[in-house]
Amino acid sequence: MMEVPSRYQVAQIRLAELRAERESYDPHYKELQSYFLTRRGRWIDDKKAKGGKRNQLLIDPTPKFAARTLGAGMHAGSTNPATPWFRLTTPDPEMMEYPAVSLWLYAVENLMRDVFARSNLYSVLPSIYTEAGVFGTAPMLMPEHPTKVIHFVPKTVGSYFLAANSDGVIDTMYCEYLMTVRQLVDDYGINKVSQQVKTAYDGNRRQQLVEVLHIIEPNKARVEAADNQNMAFSSVYFETHAPAGQAPLRISGFEDNPLGAFRWETTEITDPYGSSCGMDALGCAKAMQVQQKRKAQAIDKLVDPPMVGDPAMKNQPSTLLPADVTWAGFTPNGSAPKFQPAYVIKPEIQGLLLDIEDVRELVHKAMYTDLFLAITMADPRNATVPEIDARKEEQILALGPVLQNHEDGLIKPLIDRTFNIMARQGRLPPPPPELERVQLKVELIGALAQAFRSIAGGKIERFVNFVGSVAKAQADSGQEVTAFDKWDADQSIDEYAQAIGVPPSIVRSDDVVEELRAARAEAQAKQAALEAAGPMKDAASAAKSLSETDVGGENALEAMTNAA
Repeated sequence: MMEVPSRYQVAQIRLAELRAERESYDPHYKELQSYFLTRRGRWIDDKKAKGGKRNQLLIDPTPKFAARTLGAGMHAGSTNPATPWFRLTTPDPEMMEYPAVSLWLYAVENLMRDVFARSNLYSVLPSIYTEAGVFGTAPMLMPEHPTKVIHFVPKTVGSYFLAANSDGVIDTMYCEYLMTVRQLVDDYGINKVSQQVKTAYDGNRRQQLVEVLHIIEPNKARVEAADNQNMAFSSVYFETHAPAGQAPLRISGFEDNPLGAFRWETTEITDPYGSSCGMDALGCAKAMQVQQKRKAQAIDKLVDPPMVGDPAMKNQPSTLLPADVTWAGFTPNGSAPKFQPAYVIKPEIQGLLLDIEDVRELVHKAMYTDLFLAITMADPRNATVPEIDARKEEQILALGPVLQNHEDGLIKPLIDRTFNIMARQGRLPPPPPELERVQLKVELIGALAQAFRSIAGGKIERFVNFVGSVAKAQADSGQEVTAFDKWDADQSIDEYAQAIGVPPSIVRSDDVVEELRAARAEAQAKQAALEAAGPMKDAASAAKSLSETDVGGENALEAMTNAA
């Protein structure tokens, strides 16, 4: 009978598989780390001191600055906490016109924004965007928090191994990290750790580092039980190099997928690791360092060239300091001994600077710096607002697939996870009956996403302007104005509000509009009746006056009637 492998052995086999898959990426990641994000990245086998110098290859820090701008720009353009950056909608656009639905969704959005503001989300997202832009992949763990609802834990390159399901959703992460003996005992208890750790703890070697493996993956062994070990996703902690029979440090789970991963660009949907604009810019980043080094060497040789001297000057003191004198006697033939540069160069410094600037510009373009700093980098001679806006729209279109990956891989899982936790904790108001069994949608409405939606809004604006121009042409030519018969003004307002992300609380529903119009029509009808009643009252008053006036034995009204 074959021996059944322990949970620890199964984990080690799976870890080896995932490590082999990521192995081909590691050399590329480490190069990117050296030129773009020198303080990021944690490889478990990296013996460098955490506080050691890591900028040795960076003579020109432009790549690092570009990565920083990319992360900040993505955060400001997509998830800026100062403005609403997401909204919840229904699959059926017409359902959003029901006041109960739109106002409930709006209330839930505000509650979720408050949760995000109290959590650490806005300190985590810039680092996620930066790592995704440089390394192509940036995962984030989203555990539940007892007081803040949810907490966010970013994972840096080198520390994790990922796997995706057939839909391309990242649902598996094996993460390696270091803990001290003291931290391990404090977190898991002295009875859970291995004998090696117990020995180190008892021997007061409590700062000794221990490798820990955290596994998150779909729980295939799930059974129907109301405990944290039988949830949809399992969460297991091991000592990475524990004895084969060692029990896990902790077993728990998550009721829904706690992972989000921003993959900048993917070749295939099931690829667990993405490619990035940092990879595109790596060649230029490396070339820039060589150019700066060569420029410095050229200037150094120009300012402080290598010297040659006559053998007669050997062992004689010499100096190259300004205003100093080198004393040397004459040679036997009566000539002064020579002391001069070995060779004279006249480097084209301006040409070198232009070449460096050209490569620097390529790095900026690859990292979208010209998009996020459109105003700063605009030509001051032509920096008009329309030109900058047009330039930004053009560049944002090029960023379109990236924003879609960002929304699908990071934002939707983030919103779904937060919504589910809040629902389980009873932090959401009861939904209206119209939303029963309706799967809600998440839409980004940050500045970058709005740039795309403004295209739809622009189409509506152009259409309305066109209808107006047709109506004007009809009126100018004396024709009957029929153009407005083809235009549904009410629906265009609803569609435009949806396109640009207007809060539903400021757009009246169709039912309210109908009530307003009915009230207005009723008021107008009453006013018309009052205005019509005026002349009739005057006529009746005149008739009465005539009937009471005596004219020769008969009243004036009878006299007028007989005369007629």
